[in-house]
Amino acid sequence: MSGGSQVITAGSGAAIWLALMFGPVPAAAADARHASCPRLTAEAFTRRLTARRVLPARHFHFGGAHFSRASGRADCAMAGANDAAFPVCRFSAPVALQVTTGRGRYDFFPGLGPATVTVRGGEASCVKGG
Repeated sequence: MSGGSQVITAGSGAAIWLALMFGPVPAAAADARHASCPRLTAEAFTRRLTARRVLPARHFHFGGAHFSRASGRADCAMAGANDAAFPVCRFSAPVALQVTTGRGRYDFFPGLGPATVTVRGGEASCVKGG
């Protein structure tokens, strides 16, 4: 990754590293049922990008997935152990996020606040503030 972002690979230390970098995750943000990022269809994502005049133009690959964001910083780590490891990426202010895996494309619109994306089994999920 570029732009001063750090990438580390760790087992259970990934959560500790993310907490040290960004502070503890609020309880509400840790529960994806209450703070998930809006996932949009490709058409709705394009309409929202056009309306807000933003583009997810900052791209990178990590942990077998391709990530794109409109703004802000990204820091990623591998969570879990060995064969069960999965990517976790924290975004400082992404506005719009697009994640592409072998299982498809995932479009999220978390806005300007921080967001965390986890990719497990090729499926991406996003939590605001996480």
